[in-house]
Amino acid sequence: MGEIVVDRAYSRLVVNPDGKLNVQQLRTATLHEPQAPALAEPEPRPRNVRIDRITFVDSRLNFTDHFIRPNYTADVGELQGAVTGLSSDPASRATVDLKGRYDSASPVVIAGTVNPLRGDLFLDIAAKGSDIELPKLTAYSQRYAGYGIKEGRLTLDVKYHVDGGQLEGRNKILLERLTFGDKVESPDATTLPVLFAVNLLKDANGQIALELPISGSLADPQFEIGGLITQVLGGLLKKAVTSPFSLLAAAFGGGGGGGGDAKAPGAASGGDDLQFVDFVAGRADLGDAGQRKLDTLARALQGRPGLTLELAGHADAVRDLKALRYAALQKRLAGDGKAPIDDAAYAAAVRSAYAREKLPGDAQPLSVAAMETALMDKLPISAEAMRALSRERAEAVRDYLVVKGQLPPERVLLAAASGSDSPDGASGASRVDFALR
Repeated sequence: MGEIVVDRAYSRLVVNPDGKLNVQQLRTATLHEPQAPALAEPEPRPRNVRIDRITFVDSRLNFTDHFIRPNYTADVGELQGAVTGLSSDPASRATVDLKGRYDSASPVVIAGTVNPLRGDLFLDIAAKGSDIELPKLTAYSQRYAGYGIKEGRLTLDVKYHVDGGQLEGRNKILLERLTFGDKVESPDATTLPVLFAVNLLKDANGQIALELPISGSLADPQFEIGGLITQVLGGLLKKAVTSPFSLLAAAFGGGGGGGGDAKAPGAASGGDDLQFVDFVAGRADLGDAGQRKLDTLARALQGRPGLTLELAGHADAVRDLKALRYAALQKRLAGDGKAPIDDAAYAAAVRSAYAREKLPGDAQPLSVAAMETALMDKLPISAEAMRALSRERAEAVRDYLVVKGQLPPERVLLAAASGSDSPDGASGASRVDFALR
């Protein structure tokens, strides 16, 4: 055939209450047995089909979902365009170029190549729908997210490739000004913190840009595109909860140039590295590496205005305690208000202090280092001093983020300071940990 004109074609797709599509029964249903089971596939007959052009004029596709409550209906109308070069030749590719409107307002474009006549489907199709009003999808949001949608727009840009029974797809989703309404009780709603995830993903312009890749075999009886997309979205939500700093770092250029001046044992790497900043033992001042990390964190938080950062300072029970005792010894040796002792006089000062303490010694004379250790062990460092060190570290981070990072003070909150952590330093030693709220 040279050309076929399809004038005002109408197709209605219905998702039944059991979740199945009405068209799934078209090949086997009869008037008297609409649920007739599928028959065994006959051997395909050889065929030679060629249609140079199929033109669509003012066609319409209606979609109704009775599986969701309340029911959802959408309409793609004003469908215009053509499919050219359709052939049963396995090597041929028909060109698809269609345009329409979603609910009479949002433009829809479908373009690519396809061969549905070669025996097994070949498809390489992209589709894009722009400026779709999100409140129209509130039934899905209420069921699966637990919140209705008050405001927002959706741009959906998808591309699917099918060859040899294998599907590879990518779904680009742009959500603009997504605003949820009140919480709705739904047994199917996720238990993950949806509002926090949205704030984590939403940029300073109120946009959420996602890319969701999917793949699978069409021969798999469990294969279902909607389920795959839901699985990918669920994984993204879980990552927002378990590794929020990884998502934050991915959007804003990595972990900030290193962990700090003293790398803590067991410290995370990559994006999760952004969730803390290290300090030199006994100190509360930020080094260059820590400042670079906070610069990255500040830029990321400026781009995520819905997030609040909570700071928890820590002091290590071994390293920080030793450093504080060493500092106290230096102050004692120098005397209050005096300059530190120089290297030449230091050994004599330690011996003199040790002699004044009248500490029991060994039979052999002690070295200066051993005397220094004995003097340090006698210096009392209170739990309050350790808590003060933790608090000073958190305050130093807060001040840097507010002054240099230009974050509003109400977005940088201090948690209660801890005096010290486990002696092995495994739980946040000599550092400030961050949490997003």
